[in-house]
Amino acid sequence: MKLIPGIHAGRRIASAAALLSLAIVGAAPAAGAESANLARYISGTLVIETNDYEPGFWADDEHCRQTIRLSRPVTGTVSYRPNAKCGGEIRTEVFATHKLVSNGNILTTGRVDFYEGATSNTNELSHSVAYQFYLWAGQSTQYKIKVWNFREGQPRDWALVTYNVSNA
Repeated sequence: MKLIPGIHAGRRIASAAALLSLAIVGAAPAAGAESANLARYISGTLVIETNDYEPGFWADDEHCRQTIRLSRPVTGTVSYRPNAKCGGEIRTEVFATHKLVSNGNILTTGRVDFYEGATSNTNELSHSVAYQFYLWAGQSTQYKIKVWNFREGQPRDWALVTYNVSNA
């Protein structure tokens, strides 16, 4: 599999244990550091871009883009689950959790599930990627996760999830 710099391309997750075995992007906060008592504020966007491959030289692929504004205080743990539909056959779900850890840093964890079937309400999971990254206090970052339709061997069906976030 060819990797594109800056994009995490995982394989289908088979179990909860596999989720826990994923590497952390960036170093963890120093051991023994105390959790900050002050609330932090995460802001920015979560962009879900999707391509639905349409076979045949006469058909154009359907390309969709949905931007979700993120603007919320993080005093402990906050979770949400946005989704985007494309082409009448594809749904991308993002499970996201932001947890306040030591010194005002925020640990972001989650999973991107990519579904394709006869309708966008399908339960046919084609690919799933777990992710995890730190958002350091006072910093901004961009983090990308890409998923493909591995179940049907169709790499032109894909979703790219991009976090553009800051921790204030």
